[in-house]
Amino acid sequence: MTNDKSIKILEKYLVNSENNMSAYGKEHLLNKNFYDIYNPLNSGTFEKLDTKTQIKFYLSFIFRLMLYKNELFTKFYKIYKKLAKKQNRLLNFDLIRHAIILRILDKNNVLKGNVCTIGDGKATFVSGLLENPKINKIFSINLPQALIQDYLIIKKYNLIDLNLIKIVERDEDIDDSHKLFLIPAENKKMLIKKDINLFVNKASFQEMPITETHAYLDIIKTNQSYLYSLNREEKKMYDGEIINYYDFKIREKSNKIIFEEQADFYKYFYSLKFPFIHKKQSKIISTLAKF
Repeated sequence: MTNDKSIKILEKYLVNSENNMSAYGKEHLLNKNFYDIYNPLNSGTFEKLDTKTQIKFYLSFIFRLMLYKNELFTKFYKIYKKLAKKQNRLLNFDLIRHAIILRILDKNNVLKGNVCTIGDGKATFVSGLLENPKINKIFSINLPQALIQDYLIIKKYNLIDLNLIKIVERDEDIDDSHKLFLIPAENKKMLIKKDINLFVNKASFQEMPITETHAYLDIIKTNQSYLYSLNREEKKMYDGEIINYYDFKIREKSNKIIFEEQADFYKYFYSLKFPFIHKKQSKIISTLAKF
């Protein structure tokens, strides 16, 4: 717990957060210790680089090279390598994949202006944007549990001046005197017509009620934005509900699909368990659309 003003504001939104969750979110977020930055919360990895993980990191180098050899020298990989060092955090495939996503977005000339991430975890995507001179404002919308954890990570590692962070509760909170805006999910309508060039959703549309996803797509349309989505083709919730990518209706709601394809960089992952390189069972779809 903390007396930090921003945390106190975010804590107010905990009581209604269940309304924006699927059964999956309820299982991984409710009654969890989100004040612990190392708690997984099913929102990305943040693994402390102790002696054991350092050994694992060096032993897995050959597998990283096999899977990501074309990515290990990009400027975006260097951003996350620097971040991992600063946070004494394991530089694993989660961070590498974020670097790949940023490279893809940059290649398609959409990584600029105002950018919003829907469902970031461990402030990982936000961290990759903070020093990009092409980015004006950064919006991060999420459940309050995840935003509290994000904020604590940002504060602990001094990733941005805290005076440049604003918790969005009303329209006038989005101003030109702040750089990073943290938005509880129930306040999503604050993002209507906010001149946001790009929205990014990595592996969270697949875990939220379909009505929530449709609400976000409607907001994206008011901004005439680009949307980058990286989500499973299909995922089963704990209550038996199946979330299907094609039910998002990105193709139907957008004006143009730039690409919609299986994400090659998500087909395989490595571990120290034989045979070391493993194929993911689920199909991950990478999509860039213009609304």
